Amino acid sequence: MHGTTSRSVFNNHLLSDKRIGLSTIAALPLTRHFSSIRSLVNNSEALASDHINSGKPTTLSVINKVLLNQNLVVTDSKLKELLKVEGVEIELPISTPKGKELLAELTGKSKYKGFSGVYMFIHKNTGDKYVGSSNLLRRRMDYYFNGDYPLAGKFLPLLYKEGLEAFKLRIFKLDTVINLAVKTL
Repeated sequence: MHGTTSRSVFNNHLLSDKRIGLSTIAALPLTRHFSSIRSLVNNSEALASDHINSGKPTTLSVINKVLLNQNLVVTDSKLKELLKVEGVEIELPISTPKGKELLAELTGKSKYKGFSGVYMFIHKNTGDKYVGSSNLLRRRMDYYFNGDYPLAGKFLPLLYKEGLEAFKLRIFKLDTVINLAVKTL
């Protein structure tokens, strides 16, 4: 027999379904804690940003600390394979048949299956780089190209404001080195 337990934010009590005999549960106050400061211990974005700003060389140890939340480990041999992957730069917006063909070759033709990889939008005037990754590059590129995104963060409002023509796109297709990282746990 299943019952229902729910939290009421309004009166700070746990409510229980009396039909299953849970009336002995005492009312417990709920405590919430909100912080605008992200924990650096488990925040891969903050770890990566701190490392980049430190100017220190990137090591296998640093990479694995950043990937810790993803339950991934990169080995030395896999890192060497990764470093061999070359990016292909594409001018935006893509309007020629040749450009569309190149995009399909790098990302796949379908947004439901295709290639994984890393992509980098490079602002033509400032040189600022916005880096991301996806296991379905075609779907992610369609997301950016169709304007189907919330105006959040630093990159998306800029992309919305200045348009694709303000950027170059570099794609690092990882289909040939799919098993780059080994799942742990």
